[in-house]
Amino acid sequence: DRWLHISGKPLLGPHGDLLGIIQVFRDISARKTAETVFRRSQEVYRQIVELTEAGLMEHALDGRITYASEIAARYGGYAPNDLVGFRKGLSVLAREEHERAAAMFQLCLHTGGPVTGNVFRLAGTGNRYLRLNYSPVKDLDGRVTGVRTASVDVSDLMNATEQLRGSEKLYRSLIEATGVWVTRLDRQRRRTYVPAPSTNVFRELGQQLTTHEFGEFVVQEDKERFLATFERLFQTGISETGTVFRDTVAGQPRYVSINWEPIKDSDGLVVEVQLTVID
Repeated sequence: DRWLHISGKPLLGPHGDLLGIIQVFRDISARKTAETVFRRSQEVYRQIVELTEAGLMEHALDGRITYASEIAARYGGYAPNDLVGFRKGLSVLAREEHERAAAMFQLCLHTGGPVTGNVFRLAGTGNRYLRLNYSPVKDLDGRVTGVRTASVDVSDLMNATEQLRGSEKLYRSLIEATGVWVTRLDRQRRRTYVPAPSTNVFRELGQQLTTHEFGEFVVQEDKERFLATFERLFQTGISETGTVFRDTVAGQPRYVSINWEPIKDSDGLVVEVQLTVID
């Protein structure tokens, strides 16, 4: 198909009488073809997103919703037609999340780039969460005309994370009540967790571990073996128990037994090492 853009202007005589019309014809077939391809690609994108069970919304510059998928509308208990034409995007989220979500929307508009990985709590419940990714909608000339949001329900992940934190807190309190000393270190030997030990002996050891470089609390002859054990856990990911070292706390000759436990991420990679120290 060929498309023409026609503009006209009256040709007037010296006394304002109409003498004719000047018309300008411009072939815009390439632009119309590009717009058709663009709309088709948008539709394919929407279908792909919905196949991943993600919700999709598109917003105009003023926040009005111009498109809402079934999944995105369902998060707020709406039908898609209840949302289109209205500024109801924030109503899906808990009220305390509105300011942060609006800020992410404006950041996407102002930078013209994506804003990803933000987790928000849904309205009406304390245990349902969405991860929202914002991306700019642009016209064929590259101008930002709106914002597209893709949302994924991450409630199971967030609730599991909260349960894990609660379990870790309980575990740490139980461990500390037994009089042992627990600490965690990352790959750069930085302490990511330091407890408040309950006994005088471990209060001294805890202070030594906190104020000295990693490994400095063992005697010089044991230091190489101590550091080698740390490195080995990151390489093998296998726990080691009952390794005995001599410490230097308060100049008193004493021995500590250390259990080494690798802490792994969701991909099974060791990201931290937990030490349980027993006098």
